[in-house]
Amino acid sequence: MQDCITTLVEVLNYSDENKTSINVSYETLINCRLYELEYWNLRAEKLLEDSEKRISESE
Repeated sequence: MQDCITTLVEVLNYSDENKTSINVSYETLINCRLYELEYWNLRAEKLLEDSEKRISESE
């Protein structure tokens, strides 16, 4: 579970010219309920999809 949360924090907080970040801490996610983690996971997936779309549009 901790590895999943660490990866989730990395994805949510990573930022570059193609991806916006969300400032969320490990402690915030480790204290979440499972349904809240599902929400953050969906947000991370959406951010990655948007980033991939921007990259493909810029090529």
